[in-house]
Amino acid sequence: MPSLSAQPVNTLDDLRDRLAREKPTTDELVLIMGAGNIIMGDEGVGPTALDYLHKHYDFPENVALLDVATTGISMLPNLEGMDHLIIIDAADDSGHPPGTVIFYTPEDLADQQVMHSAHDQRLTDVLFAAKLTGIELKSVVVVGVQVESLEHFVLELSEPVKEAIPVACAATLHCLQELGYAATARSDVEVNPVLLDALQNYGPETSSKED
Repeated sequence: MPSLSAQPVNTLDDLRDRLAREKPTTDELVLIMGAGNIIMGDEGVGPTALDYLHKHYDFPENVALLDVATTGISMLPNLEGMDHLIIIDAADDSGHPPGTVIFYTPEDLADQQVMHSAHDQRLTDVLFAAKLTGIELKSVVVVGVQVESLEHFVLELSEPVKEAIPVACAATLHCLQELGYAATARSDVEVNPVLLDALQNYGPETSSKED
């Protein structure tokens, strides 16, 4: 069992003061995006976590899961029509140990985001470009994982980052819950107990406490 040092550093309560507080309606669309290059070591944490979510959970029809290689302008078509965006991505220079899961706003991540290719762009720049094209997202949250190593042509995640995958998934499910939607664990797949422990013991406060 990995240590719980991988727990989120910031709670969604910290983000609520800086993100839109609109109560979502049932027709709002949520995009969960895993960003990263799976052949560059820990940079592949986003797609790896997204794959785990795909295999272990069923999501409401208004929630889409998408694996992307970069956070470049090529993201824009995928954002069209979306109301909320949750991104799972690699982070660096956070000041925390490898494998630490951290909630970010795009602005928070700007100086710590791992660039996935020569064509990659800061998420803040992509979202600015989205606004220029008429795409207005109501909220954006980044689930960042502090990397240990970034190496070309390495398919494996480092041990701290690999152990943090269930925690990153739990953080993502919390973000989704904050928007009013819940994923359902598949009955035919065993969910990692670390993920269940993260959901129960150190997730952020639910929005019901604000009422």
